[in-house]
Amino acid sequence: MRTLLQDIRYAARMMAQRPGFTAIAVVTLAVCIAANAAIFGVVNAVLIAPLPFSAPDRLYAVWGVNTTRNETQGAASYLDYVDFKTRNTTFEGMAGFGPGTGTLTCDGEAEHVAVAEGSANLFHVLGVKPMMGRDFLESEDQPGSAATFPVILSESLWRGRFHGDPEIVGKSLELDGRSVTVVGVMPASFRFPLQFESPSLWKTMATEMTSADGSPGMAQQRGAHFMELIGRLKTGVTPAEAQANLSTIAANLASQYPATDVHHGIRIEPEIARLTGTARPALILVLVAVTFVLLIGCANIANLLLARASTRQKEMALRVSLGASPGRIARQLLTESLLLGLLSGAVGLFLAWLATSAVVRLGPKGVPRIAEAGIDARVFAFTFAISVLTSVIFGLAPILHFRRGDFAAGLKESGRGVTSNTASARTRSALVVVEVALALMLLVGSGLMIQSLVRLQHASPGFDPHGVVAINIDLADARYPSPQQLGDFWQQTLAKVRALPGVTSASSIFPLPFSGERMRVTFQIEGHPVAEGEEPATHYYVASTDYFQTMRIPLRQGRAFAPTDLLESAPVAIVNQAFAEKFFPGENAVGKHIQPAVSIDNKPARMREIVGVAANTKMQTLREEPQPECYVPATQTPFDGFTLLLRTPLDPARLAPGVKDVVASIDRSAPLYNIKTLDEYVGRSVEQDKFITLMLGIFAGVALLLTLVGLYGVLAYSVAQRTHEIGVRMALGAQEGNVLRLVLAQGLLLTLLGVAAGVVGALATTPLIRAELFGIGSADPVTFLVLAVLLAAVAMAAGWIPARRATRVDPMVALRYE
Repeated sequence: MRTLLQDIRYAARMMAQRPGFTAIAVVTLAVCIAANAAIFGVVNAVLIAPLPFSAPDRLYAVWGVNTTRNETQGAASYLDYVDFKTRNTTFEGMAGFGPGTGTLTCDGEAEHVAVAEGSANLFHVLGVKPMMGRDFLESEDQPGSAATFPVILSESLWRGRFHGDPEIVGKSLELDGRSVTVVGVMPASFRFPLQFESPSLWKTMATEMTSADGSPGMAQQRGAHFMELIGRLKTGVTPAEAQANLSTIAANLASQYPATDVHHGIRIEPEIARLTGTARPALILVLVAVTFVLLIGCANIANLLLARASTRQKEMALRVSLGASPGRIARQLLTESLLLGLLSGAVGLFLAWLATSAVVRLGPKGVPRIAEAGIDARVFAFTFAISVLTSVIFGLAPILHFRRGDFAAGLKESGRGVTSNTASARTRSALVVVEVALALMLLVGSGLMIQSLVRLQHASPGFDPHGVVAINIDLADARYPSPQQLGDFWQQTLAKVRALPGVTSASSIFPLPFSGERMRVTFQIEGHPVAEGEEPATHYYVASTDYFQTMRIPLRQGRAFAPTDLLESAPVAIVNQAFAEKFFPGENAVGKHIQPAVSIDNKPARMREIVGVAANTKMQTLREEPQPECYVPATQTPFDGFTLLLRTPLDPARLAPGVKDVVASIDRSAPLYNIKTLDEYVGRSVEQDKFITLMLGIFAGVALLLTLVGLYGVLAYSVAQRTHEIGVRMALGAQEGNVLRLVLAQGLLLTLLGVAAGVVGALATTPLIRAELFGIGSADPVTFLVLAVLLAAVAMAAGWIPARRATRVDPMVALRYE
């Protein structure tokens, strides 16, 4: 320990004696460590940190699978859930849940709130308890009187809307026109479902047992798939055993209920995988990219240490002559590297603390738990680990330098104290080649992503989102028990908003394009019936009159919806070109009949005549290929979840008050929410692409800067080492141009070697980002060529300064240099 402390004191003294060297090394490495720690903080929060529930490793998502189309479908019916819960032998508990919205009315004031509905045992399966009041009871999943509907509030709603009322438990509120009773309040740290908007309150499935008009609700329909499932494995049960158990139950249900469950399979996966499925590839890609920056930083520090090692040749020779073993010297050098690395790590951790919040703000908003990213014990341990690891990596360079050094020659050196070491020069050159290669790989990846993002942002969704404002209206189910009442509300609303100043066109749609919501239904084609479970499927939209005009979607054939397409009129539909080409190839789809599996008033689904064919549109992302789509008129299929669409040159903030007054004149209890432009919805679909592109661009820029500094350092050091040689050449008649070419040739050789290695590396690695690219290949030759030439040109510019310095060497001074 005494020897170790001596080594640490000496290392600290060496760093203090060379403040310029120390500052450059610490800043360089700290920036690289900070970038890695900040990105790891996000990766840790999203992908690594355990879910905030009891024994989260035993929580598994339970997915439905359509075995005919081999498609995963996230939802299950309530009746199927009950069968899976009661018949399985591998789960301690299984619960169902789903996101939603509601209108909370208290003291006469209506407010839109995010609502999560779940089976009564949801909190028990998650292993959490309310901080006030009680959990739901199993009996509260059953239909009952309106007064018995229980709800549990979030801590934020309790403190915000109810001012932390300690007597809130037991009070009655109005939710969607129904009386509900508060039975508990969840702790502030609890949030579920994590993949959706944070709920303000939770309710049981009791409200889904009976519709507002008294008919059986969705929870009583085996074909109504509206719940997501989560289960907790029993201790000692493997996922494979649970999968086999649920698959057997699914097969039995298919035999028992062929009309609804045939071809329905089941699949399980860890709950954390369900949350991070789409974000995982992007975050891992960014983490790999920032690791490249760290490697370049290590190469730079190794070069600095090698340069300093050359000035310490005489010191190490004296140590050896006084009896120091090679191991003792290596320990001293490693101690110096570790001290430098730990100091850089400390500074880097502080910088990472500052940078993490910026990364979170820039990150995609829909990534679960990204807002929780920060510096915790796991990030601290990671930072410490990479500080030590990088210390060892760049500390090996001077250790290897002295292991093969000529210490006897070092004792004979003059006061200059610098011994030329060909092996050391080769090592420094090799490190620069590695830096150039890694930098080019990052530049190519960044260049491809930038071009991909530009193409993506210029891709047409098939409609014109500019100048369209989307407004959601929350209608209480209890106030609109019949489809006719819902239809009347929307007809009145549309008629009045169309008369507002600045509104050129108005319509409504469900689900809203690019909102993340979708509705997929099966259908039958008249004259071509297929067996249950084998029906084709299409994306399904309910649109009001003027929808295609408002969205500026051209009709290729037939007509748009007309005011005469009423609930009692002949059922009609409009399909898109992809639908017509897939299901009616070589035929005119107009006049054909299809029967989407959607019923109104619990009546059998009706056959619909196709009256028009619309142009293809993208409804979820700008990347997607055209999918079959079917539109039906809102007047024939009333929904309470419509989004109002207004085409207007006005700002949404100026338009909202007028719309609010219109809605209040029809239903004062219906609040407006999510007032956004369609451009915002479309822009949100490319947030992940923007994040990846921005991060790769930043890292590529840092890598390029570090590489140029490394190349400059090698050439500057080479010029300093060859001062005597350059002086002799100039004394013998060499011109400035000859000396300039001599130095630049060295830099050009290193750059070309690095570019060649970088091209090979990029060709090997860019296929890994192929899934993130749009409209460009992962081996685009123009991108490779332009960036390789650009890197070589910039590298030569960095080498120009030491080359010009070499041409200014005074031959007489150089000849006396020794």
